[in-house]
Amino acid sequence: MSDEARNVALLTEAYRRWSDSKGASGDHWISLFDENVRFGSIAEPIKTVAYMASYRSRDALAQYFAGLTRDWEMLEYRVDHFVAQGDRVVMLGHCSWRAKASGKVSPRRRRTPGAFPTARRSSSTSTSTPRRLCRR
Repeated sequence: MSDEARNVALLTEAYRRWSDSKGASGDHWISLFDENVRFGSIAEPIKTVAYMASYRSRDALAQYFAGLTRDWEMLEYRVDHFVAQGDRVVMLGHCSWRAKASGKVSPRRRRTPGAFPTARRSSSTSTSTPRRLCRR
């Protein structure tokens, strides 16, 4: 199996768990990341949502997943395509979340890039969390 196929297989399983658990599989995601992960969210400039930040370590990233579980309810998460080249994989899909504080729902297209040196995901940028729904 090529590195590209192996990386897509890892992400296929991770996103299946993510969807099936409605966002409660953060521990599985963390296990895939490199110790020195670079992870960020499009919502990271929101100062009132502390976990929407840049992360530079796998251990600290647990805050992000804990915040999502606490503040959001996943309604749907669907993977449409993976694009793989070398150690990079991009997932294109769709998700919708409900903000628990406001009850607002946001359907979003999602693209998530990742690099997999040494078979661990070392970078990711979430591009789906809308700012206006984070506000309480």
